[in-house]
Amino acid sequence: MLSKASLKYVIFGLVFNYFCRKIDANDKRLLTNNMNGTSSVDHLLQRTDQTIQNLETKVSVYDSLVLSMQNKINTLETSVNTLNSKMSSCVSLSASGPCSVNETDVTDLKTKIPNIEGIIQMLSDRLLKVEKAQVSFCPTIAFMTSLNHVLSHVQSGVKLSFDNVIFNVGNAYSAFQGNFVAPKTGIYFLTYTITSTPRSAIIIRLHRNGVDIGQISHHDHSDYLKTTESILTQLTENDDVWLETEDVHHPDRTSIVNGRHNLESHFAGVLLYCD
Repeated sequence: MLSKASLKYVIFGLVFNYFCRKIDANDKRLLTNNMNGTSSVDHLLQRTDQTIQNLETKVSVYDSLVLSMQNKINTLETSVNTLNSKMSSCVSLSASGPCSVNETDVTDLKTKIPNIEGIIQMLSDRLLKVEKAQVSFCPTIAFMTSLNHVLSHVQSGVKLSFDNVIFNVGNAYSAFQGNFVAPKTGIYFLTYTITSTPRSAIIIRLHRNGVDIGQISHHDHSDYLKTTESILTQLTENDDVWLETEDVHHPDRTSIVNGRHNLESHFAGVLLYCD
């Protein structure tokens, strides 16, 4: 029988194979419905599919290796068990008479034991490569959202929820809660655009776990004002990012508009690379 450690490696291979397969059926559906074949997003999905296919190929190779090595180990264990049975029988009979052990079997056993240890070590080394591949796997994360209605008489301390989800690759943005939760530690590009009505007085701050990392300020402008803020930032897995209104001095005349095509005010981000 295989040791618990060996079985753990085999189970790991199966779990990793499943992990690689579970990404992005919902992402593709959202992209198809919302972007109507936008080329940049299609390219993003194609790159993700290629990465997954490469990982699945590697996992398939290692799965075959695991099976081959397991069969070899089982064969060697059977030989060892057979010889152990002979030795036990010999010990039982030694008190009543002479007992002979096939010297060839003993020599063969001495040769096979190092082989078993070598095979186990090789298997461990190969599976370690699979584990490193899993750790280094960087998912494709990208989202684009906008407002589909005007936010009138805006108050301070309101979290902005961009409810028109154009695409959400990786499902890291929640339109219901209005926040983006980083699924992986890495460097992210975040950008947001705010368009407000004339004479609005408002600050929109980008928060990470409650700490400001960016802001847009609109104060008593004479016409509609559209401003974009973009930042590069390092996010740790499960960091919470959202936009919030602050310092609204005249709520009665402060509104954030969505525009004719729901793209005057929007929030977007993408994971550039994993740490």
